[in-house]
Amino acid sequence: MTIAEADIEAERQETQETGQKEKEAGLVVCDPSAFGEYRQHLVLASQTAQTDYDKTLLWLSGGALVLSLTLVEKILDKNQMSSPDLLLKAWLAWIASLTAVLTSFYFSRQALRKAIWRVDRGIVELRPGGLWAVCTEAANIMAGLLFVAGIASVVWFCYVNVR
Repeated sequence: MTIAEADIEAERQETQETGQKEKEAGLVVCDPSAFGEYRQHLVLASQTAQTDYDKTLLWLSGGALVLSLTLVEKILDKNQMSSPDLLLKAWLAWIASLTAVLTSFYFSRQALRKAIWRVDRGIVELRPGGLWAVCTEAANIMAGLLFVAGIASVVWFCYVNVR
């Protein structure tokens, strides 16, 4: 075997070992040019993340604020209000929900950036975005649960005060 053949064999062996390690890590290494359409999708998703964030934030905060202020101002007598702590808990749950939404959008943008970075290098993950994507899902679930908890607290507050 010549030196050139030995070098080629060593490179092939190293590529196989690297490929095996990447497969074990949940990665697939491919030619970056093969994923042009996928990359474009990731770039577009990254660009719309901020727009989605703004719309969601405005909807959640505006809706919760209007609902609770209307409830306190128009429906209930402030001097005879029972269990105001339930209303406070609802506001705190909605604030925590908004914080989770903010965090989720940050994590989502990071996951998209990581996926774009990987695609540019010819690496496609079985779970695009890696840990950032997992964190995004967790923050989304938390935001939904906290928002529902806020609604439940306001409903209970209304029940206690309207009956």
